[in-house]
Amino acid sequence: MNQSVLITTLIEGLDLLGEPVFILDLSSATASGNRAFKILLGHETSTLSLQSFWPGFLESEFRGETSISKLRTNSGEFVSAKLISKELSNDLFFVRVIASRNISDSDQGLQLQRREMLGALAGGISHDMNNIITGILGHCAYLKMTLPKTGPHVDSIEAIQEGGNRSAQLSSQILSFIRQNTSNESCKVDFCQVVDSTVNLLKGAISKKIRLVHEVPKMAVNVNAIEGQLAQVLVNLVVNARDAIGDSGEIRIVLRELETCKVIDPVGEMRGSDRLKGKYACLSVIDNGQGIPKEIIGKVFEPYFSTKPDKGTGLGLSTVKEIVEKFEGVIEISSKSAIGTKVSVYFPVIDENVNIAGQTASEIQGGKEKILIVDDEQAIRNVLSLSLRRLGYDVEMAASGSEAISKYIADNYDYDLVILDMVMPELSGSDIFFRLKELNPNVRVLICTAFASEQAIRDILDNGGKGLIHKPFDIEELANKLRECLS
Repeated sequence: MNQSVLITTLIEGLDLLGEPVFILDLSSATASGNRAFKILLGHETSTLSLQSFWPGFLESEFRGETSISKLRTNSGEFVSAKLISKELSNDLFFVRVIASRNISDSDQGLQLQRREMLGALAGGISHDMNNIITGILGHCAYLKMTLPKTGPHVDSIEAIQEGGNRSAQLSSQILSFIRQNTSNESCKVDFCQVVDSTVNLLKGAISKKIRLVHEVPKMAVNVNAIEGQLAQVLVNLVVNARDAIGDSGEIRIVLRELETCKVIDPVGEMRGSDRLKGKYACLSVIDNGQGIPKEIIGKVFEPYFSTKPDKGTGLGLSTVKEIVEKFEGVIEISSKSAIGTKVSVYFPVIDENVNIAGQTASEIQGGKEKILIVDDEQAIRNVLSLSLRRLGYDVEMAASGSEAISKYIADNYDYDLVILDMVMPELSGSDIFFRLKELNPNVRVLICTAFASEQAIRDILDNGGKGLIHKPFDIEELANKLRECLS
């Protein structure tokens, strides 16, 4: 990945952060900032020359970890800011901007910012990983369409496809903690599947000396929530349990479906009753660690409260409380010194007949429409072209935004659909979409992305984008999405 693409990928991820940050490239004397950075300085574009916003910049003074500087806004005014920088490579730096009004909060937020930066970097890695997996799964699907249905090759193709699917699931689990749910809308989620997949991911973060066991019902337990946020609840509870245990011990994760249950020590409103009426999914995380002293157990869900300042931010349990209450749930906590702690979260179980978003099955379909594929990854362009042509579509390809716009104009806007990658050098997916929109207000665009800013995706969908598909995907899923967009 060249430096331009790396910066673009990082900035797409950093748009998720609420605080202003930028990537400083000393080799070109430019800085690429996230959405909060642009808002702070009042600029339209994300990439600025150093002199345009930081006239007092001196490289000799900058290479320290922290500096105080005055940044110039688009209106010519100056903002005093504390800048905290981390070197990514010889000429590339990640810089956090704490405006003067926020400097007093810097110590509380520093560890949180580092964790969020790690999430942004993980997002960039997942972006590249998903592109590779999409190519693997796409070629498997193409071979299954073109080769005989029986023969010695079938087992090999199935093995490759199974490996690709497992890699896709792992990447999806990583992204679920970063991106959570792109639509930010709750839907019916099988809590059992969330627990199973999250526990598999957690095993790598837990010492081998700690026994991690989990129990879930054999039948689905459905709740109205966002999958990534349920996973985040479980991760935060298990990490807290791990820290309480120390070198060795046991963490038990138990999911049960209960009806009319009594909550012993609830956190938050119980609406005048200590009983939850109706069916509830109860997720309990139980450790045999040191326990929580009685005098502080009532404070553990407060933001920034922590008994382990060298390890945590004090935001884990407050985040759990916020998510649980968002989905009309309740938290219960009990603890005994030197015996351990049990934290349970309760979510209302929803009716089996409620539809789950994205789970309606349909058979693979083809078409005759003309499609433009815009993606800077050659492997993605090739496999999509092979597969869609096999399904009857008339396909053209573009490796960059400028090439896509040129083809669109040269062909007199004669495309029924544009499949558009979001993270590309030079012009981003958002830039390309709005330029195509200027040329043809009725342009049909399907966003195809491995990892992108939620806001950037929402901007396109709110302005006429026809749909969204996340990499990695299989050809059947893409074919169904095409028919959905083209109808």
